[in-house]
Amino acid sequence: KLLATGIRNPTFRWNNVLAMAVLAGLLVAIVVAHLLIAYPQVADDPRNLLLLGLTIAITALAAKLTIAGRDVNTYYGYLFPVAAASMLIAALLNVGIALVATTVLAATMGLISSTPFESAVLTMVGGAVGLLAVYRVERLTTVFRAGAYVSGTNVLVALSFYLFGTELDPQRMGLLAFVSIVNGLLAAGLALSAIYILGHAFGINTTIALLELAHPSHPLFRRLLSEAPGTYHHSVVLGNLSERAAEAIGADALLCRIGAYYHDIGKIVRPYAFIENQLGGENIHDSLDPLTSARLVISHVADGLELARRHKVPASVQDMIAQHHGTTTAGYFLRKASQGAASPPDESQFRYPGPKPQTREAGILMLADATEAAVRANKDHSPANVDLVVGRIIQERVASGQLSECDLTLRDLDSIRTIFCSVLQGIFHPRIEYPPAPTATTHPATARAASADGDND
Repeated sequence: KLLATGIRNPTFRWNNVLAMAVLAGLLVAIVVAHLLIAYPQVADDPRNLLLLGLTIAITALAAKLTIAGRDVNTYYGYLFPVAAASMLIAALLNVGIALVATTVLAATMGLISSTPFESAVLTMVGGAVGLLAVYRVERLTTVFRAGAYVSGTNVLVALSFYLFGTELDPQRMGLLAFVSIVNGLLAAGLALSAIYILGHAFGINTTIALLELAHPSHPLFRRLLSEAPGTYHHSVVLGNLSERAAEAIGADALLCRIGAYYHDIGKIVRPYAFIENQLGGENIHDSLDPLTSARLVISHVADGLELARRHKVPASVQDMIAQHHGTTTAGYFLRKASQGAASPPDESQFRYPGPKPQTREAGILMLADATEAAVRANKDHSPANVDLVVGRIIQERVASGQLSECDLTLRDLDSIRTIFCSVLQGIFHPRIEYPPAPTATTHPATARAASADGDND
């Protein structure tokens, strides 16, 4: 078997080794150059490079062990699920990177197989269809749907090459189609398992991991609901607000929604310190000095990061927890400390640690958090006033430089403002004030009429 695969070869040829080394070096150089030019943020992280290299190397080695030296007509080439590697790289890294990796794998499969052109085409076409189908994995079924697409594509490729032959054998055509379908199913299963396992192992943000955080049974999310119900409601509203804005400007809508769910998770440590959880009861800040109150409020960021690390929340969500206040101040307590003070208070003691938002998603979350709170606190919820408040908050964040380190453009901010106004006006729409129920002193005929009207509502 080792002889058949070419691993153990009694006639060792240095020229073959040299040729393979040169070709492999060229392919690696192309991939590295592409990453450095087109995706420098990916190339800067060694984990991404390690994942990409391991995926290509393991796939090539597996192909060498299973199909090297065999004719594609023996079905091994059509059964080998090389599209799983393309789907994995697309889901964990990037579609563009996955396309380059698929091209490299197609060339590799051509070098390994005894029918180079056929193997290269099968790898390239099947892999390209698979990686495009998993561009946004928002449900587990997306991966299996991609596997179905790969199966159908493989069937078409296999039958197309078979039709070049002079003799048509329906039984062989049926077997080719069956093997091609199994290929797609194997690719989907391997890709799904690898996305889940390697995503956690390499600390890469995956859609599947984010969807787990959105489930109501997640321990942190469940604690937020039971221990800080006011914050929970605020976070859910913010999730809708941020998601809509992200969709409008082409940002990661799912990351915005999950980031909004967990941005205030640190408030479950001291829920009583936040007005939305006091439910009209005693406000502890009435008996505290402004600096102590500010420290209690600001600490929810550090508390949230600690909880997120303890529960292995993805790094991208942790970043949004840290950045959603940027380096703004606890303005209410800063102004309170300034009143009647002999000298201005030290502003740095009332300032959040930051950093400022580094991504468009974190910038959206900062704006959504501030605008939702400001509109809720304002008694005038008319469309004109909502638009005024939203515009003022966005302008303040821009003027203070809080958005200077993320990639939100003026056009993005205009779209975000439009979405925020639309959503917030829907949330705080005016309601009909119902008349009081009829009392015993009401005239019987009037009471009966009111009762009849109520029954017909």
